[in-house]
Amino acid sequence: MSLRGLSLFALRVLLWGLTALFVLAAVLALSERATAVAARALGAVVPGLLLEHRAGNLLEARFARIGWLGGAAAVSAADVAWTLAPHCLLRDRVCFASLTLARLDIVLGPEDETESGPFALEPVLAPLPLTITHGAIASLSVRRGNEELLALDEVRIAGSFVDSRIRLERLTARMGEFSAELSADIELRAQLPLRAEGRIDWARREQIDLQLEGDLAHLGFRLSGSGEYAIDAEGFADLLAGAPRIELSASSREALHPLAQDPAAAALHEARLRVSGSSEELQAQFAARIEGELLGAGSLEGTASWAPGQARISRLELSGEAGRLALDAELEGERWQASAQANDFCPLAWRPGLDCRLSGAVTADGILAGAASTVALRAALAGDVNGRDARIDATAERAADGAWRVAALEIANGANRLRASGDVGATLAIDATLELGNLGDTLAGAGGNGRAT
Repeated sequence: MSLRGLSLFALRVLLWGLTALFVLAAVLALSERATAVAARALGAVVPGLLLEHRAGNLLEARFARIGWLGGAAAVSAADVAWTLAPHCLLRDRVCFASLTLARLDIVLGPEDETESGPFALEPVLAPLPLTITHGAIASLSVRRGNEELLALDEVRIAGSFVDSRIRLERLTARMGEFSAELSADIELRAQLPLRAEGRIDWARREQIDLQLEGDLAHLGFRLSGSGEYAIDAEGFADLLAGAPRIELSASSREALHPLAQDPAAAALHEARLRVSGSSEELQAQFAARIEGELLGAGSLEGTASWAPGQARISRLELSGEAGRLALDAELEGERWQASAQANDFCPLAWRPGLDCRLSGAVTADGILAGAASTVALRAALAGDVNGRDARIDATAERAADGAWRVAALEIANGANRLRASGDVGATLAIDATLELGNLGDTLAGAGGNGRAT
């Protein structure tokens, strides 16, 4: 079901319910039994409408189930209870002092891929002004067939539907570790003009304050995060374009720690991200100042792109006290490849015991297939370690069975050599030769020599 179809479907359900309430208002003064009879009569008259009365009259009613079925789409509410304010009915209004649902299930029909033309909703007016003072839905589910599109718990709502405007004074809900509280004004016309603001909490650790304004043709947004990710973002989304577009700019207010388990290892300062494009192609640029025990002080910059079935990091470059390291990578379907180019590179965390300057390339490619993923790795690096010439040459592969085959590995540093080849998997079969002419060539302050095979 398209966005237009979904909107009209939801409105149709709402208007049927309001119409049913209006008809039932005629039996306000009747007994509980008369209310049950009226509910069964409405179910028989209104196509697709199901009303299973449990107890009470219209002012204070309980229904085991209220449902509506229209083709492949359906709405079902279980254990529904409400209390109406009678003075509102005298003024041609419907006021729910309380409205509770144990469960609300919405099943959407198949998507209509033949629908064309711009989305432009004709103004939809409420048959009667509707107000909900205290509304609660314990569990809400939206599905298409067996596919669950949305699942919310502990939904709380207070608001009104007058003319073509829905005003949500307060809407709260929970989804797993996420919870949200929003307020909004929505016009049921044209491209659904709306204005909303609220807060999203994640596991009670992270919070995002958000503001939305515009309509589905051009919806502007502002986000402000607090907690571990103190980030501000703003931009817009054109949701009704043939290929929906988005523009986003984000910046950090405080340091970001990519290695959360060891914050002192690396911190990103003044991070900036820009994303632009559409559902057919996205472009991203990133820049930040970096410092920490692992890489020292420096800068990190990168560009990336995405298209359906393909993602690429065209450049991710680190430069600073640790030297220079440039990475590019590409993923297409299950196949991936990556390469890193080092120029006088050496992590500061290795010093002072291992003071190095290495240049060269490391390349890798493979197939992502879970436990059966494969990797081919090649490395050729040269430079110096602790003032002695150093070289690393390696070729290795990971097979689909998880075993690694080292075709050749040679590490040379001054008078020290390591040569190895073999297999590492369910069994270990390695042929290696270690020659230590002077251990101090590799580890500052160390001494000794030897040979092992």
